[in-house]
Amino acid sequence: MNYGYAFSFQFKDDEWIKKFVIAAIFTIIPIIGPIFLAGWGLEITRRVIVKDPEPLPPWNDFGNYLVKGIQLIVIGFIYALPIILVQTCTQSVFIAGSENFGSDDSLAVIAVIAQTCFGCLTFLYSIFLGLFLPAAIGHFAAEGSFGSAFRVGDIFQILKNGFAAYLIVLIFSFVLPILAIFGLVFCLIGVLFTAPYAMMAMQYLTGEAYRATKEMMDTGIDTDFEPDAKPIADA
Repeated sequence: MNYGYAFSFQFKDDEWIKKFVIAAIFTIIPIIGPIFLAGWGLEITRRVIVKDPEPLPPWNDFGNYLVKGIQLIVIGFIYALPIILVQTCTQSVFIAGSENFGSDDSLAVIAVIAQTCFGCLTFLYSIFLGLFLPAAIGHFAAEGSFGSAFRVGDIFQILKNGFAAYLIVLIFSFVLPILAIFGLVFCLIGVLFTAPYAMMAMQYLTGEAYRATKEMMDTGIDTDFEPDAKPIADA
């Protein structure tokens, strides 16, 4: 994998300024904007997987981007349901314990213990999701069907074979949001550049991890550690 190329491929495109401007516009459009961005970003992932020499797609297929964006958000929501349910239980137990605090110390203690346990479960599942979801998204982008994102057996096999690659994707999933925040630090309008840029880099990494893993599974060669590996655009 060429991780560094995820941060420069955007500027290799002849129309990168135009595409950045359109992405920035969608960034500030409430509700519908992020959906289009999600669908457009998924197309970046798909192009990286198929080794398209122009990973940055044009803004000319809005209908497809809308549909794929909705599907991608639904996929993320379904996989995040365990966290939502655990958080709901945590809040319920905490509220119940708070209401009885003072009148029944045992309930308050149980509430604190339960909240701590639920918090640990949420943390562990979040780490797992950070590894699993990019593999599921890559499978969705490659196969094109909504159901492919839920072929858990296939996705676990991909994650197992490409664990090192997806671990790096997980690390960048923590780093890239910090990069996006820099836009707010320097100037509010700066986030219109840094947020789409971080999203593009993340979608590239997602596609590259999937591509490299599938090639390794198909050929038996670990492409993550090929010393002469080149960016897909130069292939």
